[in-house]
Amino acid sequence: MDDMQEREAERFLVTGVQMPIALSGNNIPAMRSKVEEVMALFPGTDMIVFSELAMHGPLENRMSTDPDKDINSFQDLAARHSVWIVPGSMYVRRDGEVFNHAVVIAPDGSIRGRYDKMFPFAPIEAGVSSGTDVLAFDVPGVGRFGLSICYDIWFPEIMRKLSNMGVEVL
Repeated sequence: MDDMQEREAERFLVTGVQMPIALSGNNIPAMRSKVEEVMALFPGTDMIVFSELAMHGPLENRMSTDPDKDINSFQDLAARHSVWIVPGSMYVRRDGEVFNHAVVIAPDGSIRGRYDKMFPFAPIEAGVSSGTDVLAFDVPGVGRFGLSICYDIWFPEIMRKLSNMGVEVL
């Protein structure tokens, strides 16, 4: 294998999408359009990552009424384009509590991991419950990845735990 082929084999292109987030509560059609745009402009993209609270915005009263349906709309895109997708996070209600929740979707459309923000940012996220587990997942042939949400990165315990789990990309 020559140097160029070796670099190609090691390449893993991650596209971070920063876009305006409407407060109206449903940014999913615009996000789906961005996935299509990324794949058209950068066809070698391996992973697309959106920002915190991208799906429904930062207002808790605009949280999803059907989180599974929202996530499923990205699962079909991931499978169609054979791309990893992290569709940001969204507020979800579970067992009477609200969490800032994110998923990792694999190129076959399956959910590879779920994560609840461990350190909701006070006072903005007053009333949002803390997650209890970190998320590490493997990207075959590439390495071990970890996921955290925004303010979580300020807590070295989370980064240390992910590092101890073998995470190479955060």
